[in-house]
Amino acid sequence: MGYSGAHQGAVHGCNGPAGDEQEVIFRRKEFKMSSSEIIKKGDFLLPESLKVHYKAYFFPRNELIFAHLNPDSLSRMGAIQSYIWAVLHPDYVEAIMPIGGITAMDPVAKWLFKNMTAAMKSDPAWRNTKGNYYDLPKKDHPNKGMMFGWSVLGQTGLSFDFRNKQSWDVVKKDVFYWESTGDEGAKLLKKAKDYDVNDLIYRNRAGDTYNINGQLHRIKAKTLIIHVENDQWLRYEMAKKAAKKIKGAKLIGFESPLAHYAVFRGPNMVMIDVIDFLK
Repeated sequence: MGYSGAHQGAVHGCNGPAGDEQEVIFRRKEFKMSSSEIIKKGDFLLPESLKVHYKAYFFPRNELIFAHLNPDSLSRMGAIQSYIWAVLHPDYVEAIMPIGGITAMDPVAKWLFKNMTAAMKSDPAWRNTKGNYYDLPKKDHPNKGMMFGWSVLGQTGLSFDFRNKQSWDVVKKDVFYWESTGDEGAKLLKKAKDYDVNDLIYRNRAGDTYNINGQLHRIKAKTLIIHVENDQWLRYEMAKKAAKKIKGAKLIGFESPLAHYAVFRGPNMVMIDVIDFLK
């Protein structure tokens, strides 16, 4: 599922992402329920794996519900959450603006993230422990596998034409090496430091069962879908299909050499449409 993007989403009048850490704000009316109660209240049941993931991103805070989404977190969570909330609570959610998200995993995305999972599991540290490495210090975790997995994603994260114009000295920093020299794979080191392999394997698996296309007709919210037309992870065709299933939904696409990562520029790229939507 897309590891970037958060894949921002806005619900019920949120005016979009802010800062390096995407913040999605949901207004609460008299909505005083825990995350688990919120899920139980909906008569549409999510897959168990996704329910846990779903709950993890939402926590009430006085008059607002905040969902803080790291730009490199799994799976288009902001946009996915906006779709899910609108499906679960059609009479509560008034408007959604999913940016760079999808409502189901297609073969392109599944192939990509299964390759990422395989890369992470290829690390001897994961294979030797069968994934139970938590009694080891962080330096002995399957960090190489983490770097390998992110490199798999990185190959298609930006447009090929954009990559073609970069020098190898720039590109090699995103390329995985079991044995590296100099600054080979340098940009992947932070991924190994910041992420846990099993966490991403679990989240990739959750995406395998994610599909709410059959429930999109429940959405009553005013809907503006923003999507990168040349996103090589989350194909624009998926956004088109979602828009057709939501009554009155408007889809706006734009192209960018940044491909998938252009999602963070989405609101600025179609600012007039966003302003009109938020009026």
